[in-house]
Amino acid sequence: GSEESKGTSATPLIPDQLSTIQGGLPSEEVGSSLPSPMLAGVYHILLTVILWGTTVVLALSAPSLGDVLNLVGCATGTMISFILPGLFAFQLEGFSWTAFWLLVVGGTVGIMGTYFSFLHLFHPTRQS
Repeated sequence: GSEESKGTSATPLIPDQLSTIQGGLPSEEVGSSLPSPMLAGVYHILLTVILWGTTVVLALSAPSLGDVLNLVGCATGTMISFILPGLFAFQLEGFSWTAFWLLVVGGTVGIMGTYFSFLHLFHPTRQS
């Protein structure tokens, strides 16, 4: 039959319900937990300099661009493909074995791949 028997509802959510569903706080409480603009600016500058410096050191010390891309791919590819979907599933649906195994397998592959990419980056094997 009808839509009512399928368990669907066309009732729109009001903003207070939407805030509760999303895990948000009312807007007047959110501002009190944020750091001061000065501290946020210092943190942003410090993080930017650290990331830039790390990138420059890796670029100057790498024997080839392929080694750097291998490291970046191992570190971020597994994060995007396995870790984040598993964490999002835990957050949205609670515990599930699929999400658990995504995290375990993805974490293992990511750690091992990143480790071996680092080894190859700083101790390249000679191929003749």
